[in-house]
Amino acid sequence: MIQLLHAISRESQEEAVLETENPEPSDPSWSTAKVLLAEDEPVVRELMASVLREMGCTVLEAGNGEQALRILERSSGQGIDLLLTDIVMPVMGGRELAYKVGSLFPKAKIVFCSAYPEKLGIRNGMFDKQIPFLQKPVTTNALKLKVREVMGNAQEDLQQGSAVTEQN
Repeated sequence: MIQLLHAISRESQEEAVLETENPEPSDPSWSTAKVLLAEDEPVVRELMASVLREMGCTVLEAGNGEQALRILERSSGQGIDLLLTDIVMPVMGGRELAYKVGSLFPKAKIVFCSAYPEKLGIRNGMFDKQIPFLQKPVTTNALKLKVREVMGNAQEDLQQGSAVTEQN
């Protein structure tokens, strides 16, 4: 099992290097999305980051909420388009991170990710049912669909905002 995880991790790293060398995204409509990915499991984080990069996203990776906030502090005030965060992480969990990121960057979209069943998490107060949720284990297609769904709504919000501005 451990050898399999190491092999998967090694393949992910090689893919990430290849994708960095070839910045041409397979789906150009996502090429400008900036994603902050907070996930404490390195293999899961690497695989998710690889999929996001394949979509054309710029990905900032963090192992917990505190690291994610430090990354944002070093980004010179540049915002993010999407926070994709695990709920349960050491040091600072995803819920607290989402609150802080939301107050710093109110236009950023947020997606929670967890191995806990969504209904149980909502019932126990771990999740906010208003925030989109991605169930672990995450498949490549599920991740792509959720990001497109959430960011598609973001694009619609921007277009509607432009239309309102133009009318005024």
